[in-house]
Amino acid sequence: MAGVISLRRMVVVFALLVGVVAVDPVVVDAAAGPWVQTAKLKEAVPQPGRLFGISTAIDGTTAVIGAPAAEFGSSAIGAVHVLQLQGSSWVEVQKLQASDAALDDFFGFRVELDGEVLVATGLEGGATGKVYVFTKTAAGWQENAVLTPSDGAAGAFFGSSVAISDETIVVGAGSFSAVTATYVYDRIGGNWVETARLVASDAAPGDAGGHPVDIEGDTI
Repeated sequence: MAGVISLRRMVVVFALLVGVVAVDPVVVDAAAGPWVQTAKLKEAVPQPGRLFGISTAIDGTTAVIGAPAAEFGSSAIGAVHVLQLQGSSWVEVQKLQASDAALDDFFGFRVELDGEVLVATGLEGGATGKVYVFTKTAAGWQENAVLTPSDGAAGAFFGSSVAISDETIVVGAGSFSAVTATYVYDRIGGNWVETARLVASDAAPGDAGGHPVDIEGDTI
């Protein structure tokens, strides 16, 4: 399976070998005409089985890479790696974990990045799920919000997909066994507030609605 997560001047691409826990994100650049690979991204301390690169996002000269199976086989707590383009090299500048990190969280299952706001999801081992919001500060990326659905229930897979645009975060809950929804959060007075719960007009159990999600301007 392969995917392209963000298409701007540069693109981060991941390739997951089916049946093998090996992911190698690469950077493809169109600065000089045709798209060419310019980098292959790795963890500062590579470890097998972490699913490093199964989720990626890029904005400007910052790339964010999820590794939801960090410590796979014993805990799968998960981590998110932040890399910065310095000169011609991508350098890991920070490794993020959830403030309430716990076993089987799979933190970093999905990541998104928009300017100085970074979003990462954690599936909590198939429980309700959470979305973590980080803001860039002078001291680095700092967690400042944890989002959960107002009607959260075990198995909802809240955070199976996520998107962000300016002051709005959209979160999908892609359960394959229940009627699913998409949740909208707006930043109001510095806080992220759930402002809408969207359900398809023909929603049915197991349709995995809300997976994936995207937003552009006023359209979700």
